[in-house]
Amino acid sequence: METNKTGSCYWMPAAVGLTGVNGETKIATIKDPAKNVEVIGGMTDLVTSQALLTNKGGGSLYSDDLIPLLALFGKRDSSDPLRRWTRSQQLRSGDRFRTRVVNVGVENGGTVIFIGYPDEEAQPSLTDPNIGEPFFLPINSKFTGSVNDRTTNETTQQDDAVVIYGAMSDLISARLRLRGANDAIWMNDSTPIWAIAGRASGNKPVLEWPRPYVLPPNSTIKAEFENPGGEAGGSIFFVCRKLKG
Repeated sequence: METNKTGSCYWMPAAVGLTGVNGETKIATIKDPAKNVEVIGGMTDLVTSQALLTNKGGGSLYSDDLIPLLALFGKRDSSDPLRRWTRSQQLRSGDRFRTRVVNVGVENGGTVIFIGYPDEEAQPSLTDPNIGEPFFLPINSKFTGSVNDRTTNETTQQDDAVVIYGAMSDLISARLRLRGANDAIWMNDSTPIWAIAGRASGNKPVLEWPRPYVLPPNSTIKAEFENPGGEAGGSIFFVCRKLKG
């Protein structure tokens, strides 16, 4: 197997500043992705609101009018949390998606998250017959219960290459940034844990990523955690298989 073809997903969150007022309109804009990304779908923690998605030039995507937000984004902690679009969208470095969100009901602030693949990351071949049994590779948050605390940690190094298929976590409100081998960035902003990992007590404990990642031998995944909810302890657990050399 070519472990230089690591693959990876790329997460791009945008805050939606709803204030619980029925009919209010807010615009959620992602930050510059800083690379070319093929966007394949998204997730959200909002439920009843409606949305119109537009590109950098103002052109609408998938609909010329407002449609239910959950037609564009999968619902967090559900049995099908990632909404895969029927047609992917190319997002170039410097471009941005804008999501116009209208509050239908009394929803408060939430997040929409676009998920895709960086152009420079080739899809690894996973037909290697030497893929081992599943195991979990954890990163402890080192949270002490302090609100808005920031911590860093990383996985242990593995002697063999490791295929990572997804993740689960016992954290609820944490946000984080992840970096793969050679400090490759996996998201353009701090991202809610629920977009990366399933909740241990949720409908889908393990969130499978749309593309697996190959962690080369003697490499680690680094995490920068944020603790907006004042959680104590907690980890993210990557679901892996080793590639025997």
